[in-house]
Amino acid sequence: MLHSSYVLREYQTSKAYLYNIRDNVMEIRINLEFNDGDFDTGFGKSQLKVMVTNAQGNVTQLQVELPPHAEIPVSYQHWKEQYYSLLQYSRSGFNHNQITQISENDCVNSAQSLQNQMYQWLQPVQLELEKLLQLNSDQEKEIYLAIHTDKIKSNSVKDIIHRLPWQEQDLFLKNYASEVALCFNSSLATNSINQNYIVDDEIRRVKILSIFGDSKNIDTKQDLNLLAKLKKQGAELITLNEPNRSEFNALWEESCDILFFAGHSETEANGQSGVININAHDSLNLAEIKQTLKTGINNGLKLAIFNSCDGLGLAKDLSDLNLPYIIVWREAVPDKIAQKFLKYFLSSFANGKSLFASVNDARTRLLELADKQNIEKQLPGVNWLPIICQNTDEQAPSWSDLGGLSGKLPESPYQGLSAFKEEDTDFFFGREQFVDELLTSVQTQSFIPIVGASGSGKSSIVFAGLVSRLRQLGNIEIISFRPGNNPLGNLAVALNHDYSHLTQFINNRDDNAKHLVLIADQFEELYTLAPPESRQPFLNALIYAINHAPKFTLILTLRSDFYSQALSYRPFGDALQQKNCNLAPLNREDLRCVIEKPAQKMKVELEKGLTETLIKDLGNELGRLPLLELTLAKLWQKQKKWYLTHEAYQEIGGLQKVLANYADTVLDKLSQYDKKRAEKIFIQLVRPGEGTEDTRRVATKKDVGEVNWDLVQQLADARLLVTNRVETCNGIEETVEIIHEALIKEWGTLHQWIQNNRQFRTWQERLRVAIQQWQEMQQDEEALLRGALLLKAEEKLKERLNDLTQYEQDYIQQSIELRRRHQKLIPKIFYSNKTIAELPQISHSEGGIIEITS
Repeated sequence: MLHSSYVLREYQTSKAYLYNIRDNVMEIRINLEFNDGDFDTGFGKSQLKVMVTNAQGNVTQLQVELPPHAEIPVSYQHWKEQYYSLLQYSRSGFNHNQITQISENDCVNSAQSLQNQMYQWLQPVQLELEKLLQLNSDQEKEIYLAIHTDKIKSNSVKDIIHRLPWQEQDLFLKNYASEVALCFNSSLATNSINQNYIVDDEIRRVKILSIFGDSKNIDTKQDLNLLAKLKKQGAELITLNEPNRSEFNALWEESCDILFFAGHSETEANGQSGVININAHDSLNLAEIKQTLKTGINNGLKLAIFNSCDGLGLAKDLSDLNLPYIIVWREAVPDKIAQKFLKYFLSSFANGKSLFASVNDARTRLLELADKQNIEKQLPGVNWLPIICQNTDEQAPSWSDLGGLSGKLPESPYQGLSAFKEEDTDFFFGREQFVDELLTSVQTQSFIPIVGASGSGKSSIVFAGLVSRLRQLGNIEIISFRPGNNPLGNLAVALNHDYSHLTQFINNRDDNAKHLVLIADQFEELYTLAPPESRQPFLNALIYAINHAPKFTLILTLRSDFYSQALSYRPFGDALQQKNCNLAPLNREDLRCVIEKPAQKMKVELEKGLTETLIKDLGNELGRLPLLELTLAKLWQKQKKWYLTHEAYQEIGGLQKVLANYADTVLDKLSQYDKKRAEKIFIQLVRPGEGTEDTRRVATKKDVGEVNWDLVQQLADARLLVTNRVETCNGIEETVEIIHEALIKEWGTLHQWIQNNRQFRTWQERLRVAIQQWQEMQQDEEALLRGALLLKAEEKLKERLNDLTQYEQDYIQQSIELRRRHQKLIPKIFYSNKTIAELPQISHSEGGIIEITS
């Protein structure tokens, strides 16, 4: 008998030291380290090490006598011959004739004989382990055996040891889960497996690079389907189907967690190298892409799974590169069995079991759940064949270690009712071709009007699509503004100059200046907010710049329902018609990008069919993109396991109701008093249309009432309103507006408020035009109200005093005071030596003749 020493390591349950994250599992590691030797002479004293560490981390070394056993390699070869004989029948379909039955029985006997011989050979080890592992029987245990063979000089001896059914030996007390790993290197790498993945505030998926090679006579689509099911468990798939060698560049470009291969493979040179058939015409030795694989490992690759035949050579190639963990089949295996094993393994692994326990589960289920007629039963020993190869002393990564939908859900990439801004460029999709055309136009044209329906994404295209592309070009200056109620003044503020004429700015630019891109966003404000007399000077300034400025491009966004008004001034209309860029609705494929790609960038996915449902419900109506974004934003809040679901879509009321539902939800939380205040606020943010649709209006703090500003800020926090501070000729003013006109179209409550107040708001907008003219005339009395207009104003002053700003009230009061003064200045008419004031009654007759009676 030859003597050997052994040490076994035992770990308490701990997230830092255990393979498995289950709290009630004790994990025990055992290392068997072979030195040089063979089965004829044994492996020598102290050449076999079994290492045991107790819960406190102490190492126990024991002596054990391990005999040589020359029959083991012979028995293995005999089983292998029988196995491959049966395998030939399996590939053409088993026929239960006498020859097949005899071969099957022979294979069963060979398998049993090999197991019995290994049991006898390892009996001394088992006896010592049973004495040592007197652990609490109430605690669940997982025991892992790692077999190290790198010091054995004979490759043929190594190969036999690698292929033996170590999993079947019951060395470690019955009723305990146990699994085996092969270690090709004596000094295992220390890899910080979890370090790069533990980021609490960032969602993490398991990124799998899956390679499907030559599929002759096998069905790799089934492997792909099994991997695809992992998406709901947090997988992200990168798929290469029968790739060329150049496509392995993905290992350089992508930070992958798992490398998967399905197809044909084989081991060469006594298990020291392997080959995979990557397509029907080309095979690949992994040593040929050594640096590519190294790069992948450096980028975070932790596990490789080869669901293909005879993969020990592949494992050896990858062990030389210190890939932490590899799973291979040690012999040829039928396609259907390989797929069943993969199914069982992925099910356990993705649901939280350790890597070792998951392989053990898959092997056990492969055998125990097979009926007698199944091929698994007809190939004795096939469940031995899958094996883990380990090249690190760190614990195997769990599904959650690799990502597996861990981390917090990131903020929504969808904008709700807001337009995309420049900082949202990474999540802006669907208009790539249009943006490309705009980019080309900027470099060749001086005027680019973008005309489209409200809600078609005009502003988003410019700021999230075009502006970022322009900045990449360099040597371009970008200035943006909105016309508002003082277009020339707002332009002057944007240009940061004291003068208010664009022509002066243009004439002062030198030849070395950057190309100036001037963006006039929300150009319809020129017709909804600005007084009519301010439009022509402003447009003339723009026309001059378009026609005379070097290195200049004007981009404006205009709602299509204001296009005819823009054409009404002929010089500007001519330019508009020549350069008009009409924004068409998105097609289905572009809408799919809008819906899916932002989520994909955040590693969140939509349930199958949800995209189609959204597109169908969106319909062909114009201006519905804000509703789509809001719907997606609401779905994001209700994600389930990082999936946007049909169930959540029904819960939020679908696309048609989501906006109204959301606004009503915000409103329902307000008190009755605040609801009344909300009505006063919202009606000031809508300009009633006269022959056109109602439009949103930018209101000042005074317009909505300073006493209501606290509620304005609350509604802005709820994303129904947008507040801002703008620089005007009168200084800094606080403003508020509805977040998008889609709210006007879809929110029934707001629609009712507008209808209830339409007459008053239409009159108030006209009053504001009169006040604007009065201000421009330096408060000349000629611009005050008179006659029927004043009588109407007096009526509104009594009825809606609290809905009028102080400035509007003052204007009406000054008009009333002017009337009083005029009444006192009526000329004196003498009749019988009496003034009119002394006469008893004065009335007007037809024709305007004064009729006096006594």
